Amino acid sequence: MATLQRNVLTLAEQVKQIGPGGNLMEIVNVLAEINEVDIDAVYKMANDRFTNLSSKVISLPKVGNRRINRGSPGGVGRTAQHREVIEILEARPFIDTLLLDSEPDGGVQARLEQIKMFVEAMAQTKAEHLFYGDNTADGEQINGLATRYNDAAMSNVYDIGGSTALTSMYIVEWDPARCSLVYPKAVPNGGNVQALGVSEVDNGKQRIVDEEGNAYDALESVIRVAFGWNIVDDRNVARLANIESSLSGTNLITDTKINSLIKALNNLTTRGRRATMYVNNELKTQFDIWALNKLNGCYLVDQVDGRPVTMFWGHPIRMIDQITSSEDKVV
Repeated sequence: MATLQRNVLTLAEQVKQIGPGGNLMEIVNVLAEINEVDIDAVYKMANDRFTNLSSKVISLPKVGNRRINRGSPGGVGRTAQHREVIEILEARPFIDTLLLDSEPDGGVQARLEQIKMFVEAMAQTKAEHLFYGDNTADGEQINGLATRYNDAAMSNVYDIGGSTALTSMYIVEWDPARCSLVYPKAVPNGGNVQALGVSEVDNGKQRIVDEEGNAYDALESVIRVAFGWNIVDDRNVARLANIESSLSGTNLITDTKINSLIKALNNLTTRGRRATMYVNNELKTQFDIWALNKLNGCYLVDQVDGRPVTMFWGHPIRMIDQITSSEDKVV
């Protein structure tokens, strides 16, 4: 049964429209496989070269009934300018031409495998920074969800009450107008094609110098992955914090804590209609067990690739290895 189809532009869907172009399709496939955010995330081109400027709603305007000979409330809604930075990861994998020349296919597959290792490392870094990036600590990073939503007093942060081995569930309601990922105008197209901030340039044969100052020839590629959050409405994101990773700890099944998950979904802008949940391995295991036994609103569906997808009330649950079980307690 095919499921989880969404009428939005995701990285995986975009590369299907582009078709094969050098190694780009393989790069995008690895990115989505290692970082499951890219399965669902909506992407938009930023309106600036390396940042994106938008207006964030602070308060809505007042409205009222109109009566004869009486006025109605005036005023306007309040907004604030909101600028998001965009992070650019870059890698330059190269491989010795002597090794490539010794391969039956001229080293095509060996070079691709080398590139894929770099892309896997970039995918892991991207996933980590989407959740834990800190622009204050490192000006080249974006602010991740844990950095943005780190106060239990926030209306979209829910304290589950754990105290040790803490993790969080992050719920994102993807929406091009309210909550998406962005990529910059300035990312080059790699000579032929680019997919939503992902590009690959084949630099061809380059002279490489080793640690001892000796030179050799290698084929070099330049891989770039550029991304940033564009969260215009904080109601599109929720964080269930202070969840203990242990099955026997203060987790979502303890003392009806799962009620907070239902509340968080209902408080999203469209009541979670396009929401996806992101958890780590330990928390995903808990949901998988519930889905296997059809408990607590969880169940399994078959994806088009044959792999089961764990669902809660119709919302997919994705596993992100970079979400830790050692988060600081949110207070």
